Amino acid sequence: MEEGSIVYINYIGREKESGRVFDTNIEEEAKKAGIFEASRKYKPLPVIIGARFLLRGVEEELKKMNVGEKRTIELSPENAFGNPDPKLRKYFPIKEFLNKKIEPKVGQVLDFGGYKGRVISVDGGRVLVDFNHPLAGKKVEFEVEILKEVKDTLEKVKAIVDIFTNRAEDFEVELKNGEVKILDKAHRLDHNLMHLISENIFRWIEDVNKVSFIYEFEKRKKENKE
Repeated sequence: MEEGSIVYINYIGREKESGRVFDTNIEEEAKKAGIFEASRKYKPLPVIIGARFLLRGVEEELKKMNVGEKRTIELSPENAFGNPDPKLRKYFPIKEFLNKKIEPKVGQVLDFGGYKGRVISVDGGRVLVDFNHPLAGKKVEFEVEILKEVKDTLEKVKAIVDIFTNRAEDFEVELKNGEVKILDKAHRLDHNLMHLISENIFRWIEDVNKVSFIYEFEKRKKENKE
């Protein structure tokens, strides 16, 4: 695959030592591993080769693969989720949790203003929380399969919309004379997302020179009162 190729993949991520599956986009595999999330959409993942949306080791291996090929990619901690940083382990007074009606327990994952932390210990009125990635310091492997490469310009645009929204069905996309029109049927896009989508369309699709986002509103019908 060349830089800029847009492909759809399936993947399974495992801890190398234990073999535990920690992530996958395949519903059957998620259920088998006990990590299925009902709110998640399990479907082939669109990827732009070279966009750095994946771990570098995985992306570099994808460049060497062809459509229909499957490989297992092993990554060291340095090339995966890094090594644990002692500075990301912090103590908090247990009162901070109790005041919020939270009883901290070892292993519990809590939200700290958008940052996830795992409780390591509860002792002496203090709670030790680890903000390192749960897989920091671990070797991991990804089983990856390239399902298809997107060649059609319109389908490339749809794939990029899907990358940033994960809900391609909420959009209608038209392409004519180098101009893309994206109808946001569910009103999901904010300014930042529109900027990211258009920026990546221009970067990775040469024959598009204009992107428009369209919102539609319908007048509500008045209820008949008798």
